[in-house]
Amino acid sequence: MEYDIIKEVAQLASSGPDFGAGLKRAAGVILEASRFDQCAVYIWDEEKRNFFLKASAGAGAMAESYGESEGIPGRVKETMAPVAFTGTVPGGRTDPGLAGFGYAYALPMNLQGSFYGVLYLKSKEAGKKPGFKRDAELAALLLALVIRSRNAEVRYSEALARLGEAQEWIERTEKLMALVDMTSSLAHEIKNPLVSIGGHAAKLKRHIGTGSDALPYVEQMLHEVKRVERLIDGIMRFFGDSGSDRRPDDINEILKSAVKFFDDDFRAGNIKLVMDLYHGRLPVNADREQLTIAFDNLIANAIQSMKNGGTLTLTTGVSAGSVSVRVSDSGGGIDPANIGNIFNPFFTTKKNGTGLGLPIANSIMHRHSGVIEVENEEGVGVTFVLKLPLAG
Repeated sequence: MEYDIIKEVAQLASSGPDFGAGLKRAAGVILEASRFDQCAVYIWDEEKRNFFLKASAGAGAMAESYGESEGIPGRVKETMAPVAFTGTVPGGRTDPGLAGFGYAYALPMNLQGSFYGVLYLKSKEAGKKPGFKRDAELAALLLALVIRSRNAEVRYSEALARLGEAQEWIERTEKLMALVDMTSSLAHEIKNPLVSIGGHAAKLKRHIGTGSDALPYVEQMLHEVKRVERLIDGIMRFFGDSGSDRRPDDINEILKSAVKFFDDDFRAGNIKLVMDLYHGRLPVNADREQLTIAFDNLIANAIQSMKNGGTLTLTTGVSAGSVSVRVSDSGGGIDPANIGNIFNPFFTTKKNGTGLGLPIANSIMHRHSGVIEVENEEGVGVTFVLKLPLAG
């Protein structure tokens, strides 16, 4: 039997990702060599403190799992020695896996002081005794070796995955730092002519008078200049991590103020706006400018997702000490494969996107001790739920 077990376990060790199938083959070889009626391999889960059936061969009663002190596997772990069943389970235990069997022999799968599980053999004949003790111990030892190797392989793969994530994070951070430098330079270049445009527009408004047909256009220019200035200031705050200037405010008023900027976009995109706001004041401690930027980014994101028109629904409410804002669109939702990346800087599926809108909104929410949750319904739409502490 020794050669067969060594050969089968060697094949198991090189079986790649199909670990369960290889372990099942090994159980079959052990069963055939031992001439028992059933062979089961129970793996010990240290975190859950349970034995779980990983592979088996043969027919008859079989438990899918055992608690730390249950049945013969529990007795094996307690004694760290082989346990034989001859009609009475040692230690006064019961074992549902013994129904229909007259004899059982179980061995610990130990290696260098570490416990990996139990090799459990059963026979329907009550008088059957193991005539292969040395081979059974070898089988248990080799299985422990394979399981340890497998665990090491899993840990290595997880470490590689974490390393890959760390490398990606470093690359994103480097890009972000480069963008910070670029933004700082551009902000000054943009702001100077922007202030000039705003100043000239203000003078023009004073000169044309209140009855001029051009007045709405000038007012729109002033409005948009202020909006761009506010966006630049907000982005600079995000990159500079200067914190937030939070004061008592009403989330409904902040949201209504943010929505006004998108009137033209709603008309041009054939988008219906539905606002279902909480009937009373919703007090929050907020930096109005920053929260407006967060709403701007989410609303703009929703508009871009509804290329052929749709419905944007904005809902506010309060529950369990939190103020909530729901931004729902009918743009078809997000590909589930991308959900885990939407808050990563520079990740975007849009041709001309920057991948900064959602990360900025998420960063602003964190600064307000809040969170953003995503409710995605593929093929229908997505809802971003913003939750902030209720003030006062």
